[in-house]
Amino acid sequence: MEYDIVVVGAGPAGSSAAHEAVKKGAKVLVLEEHPEIGVPIQCGEGLTECEMKRAGFSPNSRWVVHRSPGSVLVVPNGGRMLSTEPVYSIDRAVFDQELAERAEGEGASFETGQHVVSLRKNAGKWEIRTRGRDNLSVAAKVVIGADGPVSVVGRTSGAYLTRRTVVGVGYNVPHAEIDDLYHFFFSSKWPGGYAWIFPRGDSYNIGVATFSRNPLKLLREFAAERGIRIEGRFTSGVIPAGFDMKFYSLTDGGASLLLAGDAAGLTHPITYGGIYPAVMSGRLAGRLAGDAVSSGEALPPGRYDRLLRRSDFFVKSAPAVNRAIYSFSDEEFDFLGDLVGDRPISELSQLRAAFRLISSGRWGMMGRLLRIKDALFGGIC
Repeated sequence: MEYDIVVVGAGPAGSSAAHEAVKKGAKVLVLEEHPEIGVPIQCGEGLTECEMKRAGFSPNSRWVVHRSPGSVLVVPNGGRMLSTEPVYSIDRAVFDQELAERAEGEGASFETGQHVVSLRKNAGKWEIRTRGRDNLSVAAKVVIGADGPVSVVGRTSGAYLTRRTVVGVGYNVPHAEIDDLYHFFFSSKWPGGYAWIFPRGDSYNIGVATFSRNPLKLLREFAAERGIRIEGRFTSGVIPAGFDMKFYSLTDGGASLLLAGDAAGLTHPITYGGIYPAVMSGRLAGRLAGDAVSSGEALPPGRYDRLLRRSDFFVKSAPAVNRAIYSFSDEEFDFLGDLVGDRPISELSQLRAAFRLISSGRWGMMGRLLRIKDALFGGIC
């Protein structure tokens, strides 16, 4: 079978890419390894109000389950750094399925239960083979890799220089003694990551993201400290923590390949939020791929990469940002919390913070804060 574009992965990036591409008139096939789109859930399931608006999503969508007035970063001594940007808790399974339905409604074809096992270029096209209910062999001029942080497309194409990942584990529990804010707990207890409690109206998502080889043990310890009984729906997944990329797209011999979402490492290097970057990078990839197909020309080399790097969700030097923030000791996290002082992060005086750091001789910490300040204090909105 032959298509204009084959998208690997039917998550937010893949379905968004397919939706944009079919609107351009391309013949699109989406290959999803799981039998059911959106399942299993591997996500904390949150979108900020700003992300919702920029993506054009409605807060009244059937996948929105709760609105929190903001979020708080909690340091080891209990200090809090606030964000007043509202956050929406979503049902990821329904969200993913709705994006796929929109793409299918425009004319994209979906094949579930199909694991891509090989990808090779031949005579100006990509040949893709799958293993599943029916072993498929398909060809396309363009492949969009939206198949997550262990992307077959990305690894086969040689896109990665280095990849840093964490493992996230969580439960959806019925009760937690906490206010209606999204809570991020930072401490060296969770190497390379943090613990979280996110309200969802009638339940809470509790979890840990970490480099540790035993994240579930750390989650159980965290839950016990908070008096939370571990029960309910379990989620787990690998999360990009900063990828060094050789490229995000390539065009060779008339065949093109683009990476979007987690496959391109496009999560926030501090919070590991990845839904909005997945949707927006998928849309960009699908639009450019569709334009190339409709024009009959190959995707211009480097165009996707340049546009991606200028996008509002793209964090420059993400691996360095990730290494800097997660090299903080508990005492340094506490010092950062004291700088902000239980008020909105946006109100922090950078001049005052610099004076405090210099007067206390924290030159090393100051250098790391300078490296991460845009990602930590600015965000995407």
